[in-house]
Amino acid sequence: MDVCHAPNDIIALNFLTIRSLIPIPILLRICLFGANPQDLPASRQVLVLTIASAMIILFICYSALPGDRFVMPLTVAHIIAMGIVWVVLLKFHDQLKRWYQSATAIYGCTSMINLVQLPVVLKLIQQTSGAVNNSLSLTAVVVMLMWIWEIAVVSRIIQQTLEVKRFTSVMLSLTFTFAIHLALLQIFGDART
Repeated sequence: MDVCHAPNDIIALNFLTIRSLIPIPILLRICLFGANPQDLPASRQVLVLTIASAMIILFICYSALPGDRFVMPLTVAHIIAMGIVWVVLLKFHDQLKRWYQSATAIYGCTSMINLVQLPVVLKLIQQTSGAVNNSLSLTAVVVMLMWIWEIAVVSRIIQQTLEVKRFTSVMLSLTFTFAIHLALLQIFGDART
C-alpha cells in the first residue's frame, strides 16, 4: 500500500500539483524572452491559480515594504486594477479572445519579476533611509534596470497579444504600468503605494 503519511510528502504533492497547474517554466521563459503568451494554456483554471499566486506574491511584497499600509486591500486593488486595464487594452484592440493566455502571462510574469525585485528594492529603501552606508547609486541602477526589464516583458506580451509594433507596445506597457499605479494612488493616497 502506497500512502503518504509524512507532512513533507503532502507538501511535495501539493507543490507538484500547483506546478502542473501553473505553467511556471513557460512564464520564466516569457520573462527571459524565450516564449510567448500563446505558449500558455488557454485555461480559466490556470488563470485563476495564477491570479491567486499573484495575490500572494503582491501581499508578500507590500507587507515587506516599510510604512503604514492596508496591505490586503492594496493587494486586491492592484490585482483588480491590472485586470481592468488589461481588459480595456484587449477590448480596444478587439483581442478579448486572448484573455486567458495573455492575462496569465501578465499576472504571472509581473509577479515573478516583483518577487525578484523585492530584495533589491528593500536594499534601496534601506540605503535611502540612511540605515546602510553602501553605494546608493549601484543599487538604484539595478532597480532601474529591473524596472526596464519589467516594462520590456510587459511590452513583449502586449506586442505578441495585440499584434502591434514594438514602439506601440512599449508605449502601451508604460501606460499599463502608470494607469495601475495612478489608480492605486487615487484609492490609497501617495503614502500608501
